[in-house]
Order: sequence, then C-alpha cells, then structure tokens
Amino acid sequence: MSDTAHPLLPPGTPLLRRSADAVQVGGVDGGDGVLVGPAPAAVTALLRGLDGRRTQGAVLADAAGAGLEPRSVAALLDHLRVTGALVDLDAADLLASDTGPAAAARTAAEVAAARDPDGAVRWSLRRRASVVVEGATRVGVPLAALLAASGVGRVSVRDDGVATAGDAVAGG
Repeated sequence: MSDTAHPLLPPGTPLLRRSADAVQVGGVDGGDGVLVGPAPAAVTALLRGLDGRRTQGAVLADAAGAGLEPRSVAALLDHLRVTGALVDLDAADLLASDTGPAAAARTAAEVAAARDPDGAVRWSLRRRASVVVEGATRVGVPLAALLAASGVGRVSVRDDGVATAGDAVAGG
C-alpha cells in the first residue's frame, strides 16, 4: 500500500486484550478477529490513532517513535485491509472526516455505511454525485444544504418562483 494512503480503523472496532502480550482486533460479531502481539499497549494506541487524517507514512513514523518495527506495522495494516477491518481514505475523503467534534461524530456514524460489502470506501461515489433540488422552498433549501454538507459533489437548487416572506426559514 502507498505511504500516502490514509488508514482509518472504524471507531466501533473492538480491540480486546487477549493476554499480557496479545490484542485481538475485531472478531466479536462472528467474523474472524486478528490477533496482534507483542506490545499490546503500543499497538492498541497505534490502532486507536488510525483516524484517517494521517498518511500511512506518518503512521509508520509514529510507530517507529513508539518503539514498534515499521515493517511489522505495515504488514499489520495490510493484513487488516485484507480482512476488511481497515479502510483507506483518499485525500478528498478527508473532507468528510474534517476536524471538529460534529464532523468526527458524523464520520463515526457514516463509516459503516460508507463501505461496500468488499470493504471499498464509497465516499468517492457521493463526491461524484449530482443532485438537483426542485424548489427553493422551506424544505428545498435546507435539504440542499444538508446534501452539500454530507459530501454530495454538486447540489443545484432550481426554482422559477419569487421568494416571499413565507419561504424564509432559519439558516437560509
């Protein structure tokens, strides 16, 4: 995998301490987990830090700084990708996981729906989508704003009418 990939371990992924020198990643929902060891505290901290905001190169540099072998960490990340536990974001996906508590909460909620059954991220499909909202009404304008905020690439509002006082709503 490229050093420019942005690895994301979905926030709901369980990290279970199996022994003094092993951590299990996932595997509590009937699927196979990945057993990782040694240095479970350092590995757990590294995995919890996979929020999609750093490149794999930066993650490996941080791993080396924490005393972990970068080659082993790279192999672990590759294995987690193969099992579907790890998602790679591209730079444009980072808009969907921008900093801030509201964006982080939205990203956490959307990660499960953002993945195809084969584990591929579908946010790129949303970015390429175009939506036309018919009517700049009390429903149309907030709907268009919500679609744009959710990452739809192009949102247009089409309305031939004249805006009146009855069309005004909070936020636009």
